[in-house]
Amino acid sequence: MGRPRSGTRRQAVSVYACGDGLLYKIPHEKRSLRRVRRGVTIPPHVSEPVRLYFAEMQRLHITYDELAECSGIRRATAKAHRRKNRPSLESLSAILGSLGWTFIPQPALEIIPEDVRPDLERLAEKLKVSIPDAFSAVVDLAARQQQHCIESDQRLAAIDARRQWAANYKPTRRRRRKPANDNTSRQAAA
Repeated sequence: MGRPRSGTRRQAVSVYACGDGLLYKIPHEKRSLRRVRRGVTIPPHVSEPVRLYFAEMQRLHITYDELAECSGIRRATAKAHRRKNRPSLESLSAILGSLGWTFIPQPALEIIPEDVRPDLERLAEKLKVSIPDAFSAVVDLAARQQQHCIESDQRLAAIDARRQWAANYKPTRRRRRKPANDNTSRQAAA
């Protein structure tokens, strides 16, 4: 075997496949099969959400290729967030979602209506979290309920379509065909 020929490089092997699910759910042992040369550094001059996703990439030992495959954002775009581009809301929520975070805007405490604030404070006390965290939990719960309602409506529509098709289905009888070859010679038939 010996030394590799000059000019040849080792191909990086990704251990992530899109069917594996979200990146933060993959066990660390599976991701650590490859040799990590250098970790992702956190750029100091970027916004807080971008700093968060670079910190999560560093913590989870995730490569740009794995992030691009899971989030749907191109590798070059994710790398450009370090210096050149500011990420859009869609790309930032896709990247953070693949890393196990949600990107929910939270109102300032002064903006929360007075009739909602006591209920939110009680909920925050029960959950033992801050008021903004309780608000984001309520928003997340409402969004999930709405998503479940949409999915259940789609399932019911599919069931109704199948039932309607079954009610209108009339099987047709096929005419019995003559065999292609009845194994008799032509001379005997004549």
